[in-house]
Amino acid sequence: MKIFEICKTKYTASPLALLLIVFLVSLAISGCGYHVSGGRAGSGGEGGGKLPGGAKTLSIPYFVNNTARAGVEAIITDAMVMEFKNIAEITDSDPEARIEGVVTRYELTPVAFTSTDIVQTYRLYITLSVTLVSAADSSILWRERSITDSEDYNVDINNISATKDAERQAFKNMSFDTARIIKERMLEGF
Repeated sequence: MKIFEICKTKYTASPLALLLIVFLVSLAISGCGYHVSGGRAGSGGEGGGKLPGGAKTLSIPYFVNNTARAGVEAIITDAMVMEFKNIAEITDSDPEARIEGVVTRYELTPVAFTSTDIVQTYRLYITLSVTLVSAADSSILWRERSITDSEDYNVDINNISATKDAERQAFKNMSFDTARIIKERMLEGF
């Protein structure tokens, strides 16, 4: 009965106390994100998923570039190597599997304009086709034919060089994000 009486009383908190409570709840919720953690190959399996087919060594040759934008295949391939080296040994010498990729789309789309219709922000899209192939028998262990990602960047209407740098940085950032997405989908079998 005493608990009921306590619950019936009104509790008034200071604005500072309420702000602190909201902050702590927000902090607790933000730490609850989903992610696939990767462990090194040969680490006994702790720390993450396994590649399809149980491959522990990978070859990642340069992706094929089927777009008009030169050099995108090198940036994407480098991002894939950086992402997958955390879960497998990357080697060209007798790998158990290889990741084959094709960049099928590199597109810029204006998404924000000034009041005088000058582009302020572009959205950069890429689409990839990625296949994990067994080196032993060339069987397909995992494939996704249309992985699309995007990244926005701002235009500096007074500095074309700064705008080009912003585009390159957006593409680099997106490449690492896309490589992480590919790894997560591959490890989870999506």
